[in-house]
Amino acid sequence: MSRVFSGVARWRLALGAVALGGLINLLWVASAQAACSPLNALGAPVVIQSTNDIQVSTMVPNDTELATIGPVEAPQLAHMGFATCPGGGDVYWASKAGPIVANRRVAIGSSGLSYSITFDDGGDFGPFDIHKHYNANTWYFSSAPRFIVHIYKAGPLVGGTYQADSGSGHAATFFSGNNGGSSVVFHVNVTGIVLKPVVPSCSFDVPNTVVDYGQIRAQDFSGVGSTVGSALVDIGLSCNGVGFTLGYQLDTDNYVDQAGGVIGLSADSTAGGVGYRVLDKQSDKPAAFGSMSSVAKPAEVLTQHLAFEVKAQQTSATITPGSANALITLTLSYP
Repeated sequence: MSRVFSGVARWRLALGAVALGGLINLLWVASAQAACSPLNALGAPVVIQSTNDIQVSTMVPNDTELATIGPVEAPQLAHMGFATCPGGGDVYWASKAGPIVANRRVAIGSSGLSYSITFDDGGDFGPFDIHKHYNANTWYFSSAPRFIVHIYKAGPLVGGTYQADSGSGHAATFFSGNNGGSSVVFHVNVTGIVLKPVVPSCSFDVPNTVVDYGQIRAQDFSGVGSTVGSALVDIGLSCNGVGFTLGYQLDTDNYVDQAGGVIGLSADSTAGGVGYRVLDKQSDKPAAFGSMSSVAKPAEVLTQHLAFEVKAQQTSATITPGSANALITLTLSYP
């Protein structure tokens, strides 16, 4: 006569959350030392209009460059004489007049963004991304200058429509003369910066959290460590956002061999001498009970399955028939 036992592995799903924060970078300004005078001054500022929304995960690290605007040409500046420097002098590109600060970036309002702007004239000069010094002469743009606006994450992101403003009413200014002073050649304005932060989120599909083995014959086991049957627990997940890691962890109250992924039966069981071996199909290794594993998610959308294979395993020389139940808790952690 064959002896039988029945087994059920129950799964519980728990959701966790983590969060990251950041600091806002400070603005930069620039200056000059010698006297230069502008030959010409452009009345209306050069206007750079952003045309693409910035959609970015709130989890992206600070100082990450999120977007560029341009290159945008300013044909009205082509062949424009911008400075004469008798005896030597400086011309310089800055957010506004004042002392030079390295690695200059300017905060964009309360958006959590910062910006810098570079340009070249397609000829002799550029890129103008630092304080520039020239000998005495008359200088001009050999062709239409090309501007590029660089947008960075500087702190916690706040959605909205913004314009880049250094506090001078403009995004940047090309100066000639002492300290910028009144020697303005032209201003640049940057408008229409639309920020749409994406808060990372995940949804889960666990179609069946109960693994029911039905009845398994004790005589089908061949000794301690042998396994009978196999069932797959499949958890579908879909996550939006970039730059975060999804973690998952398995736990139970009764281990036979924690390192080997073998768990014992729960207190409501009447069977004995058996347990369950759990294989993590992500790694094809025994499940790492009690420690957090991870799924890296560099893409904007992650659609994936967490899969675990469960097998009944003989854990002692003598098997006692009856119900063989085990409870596994799966914790998922995401921003």
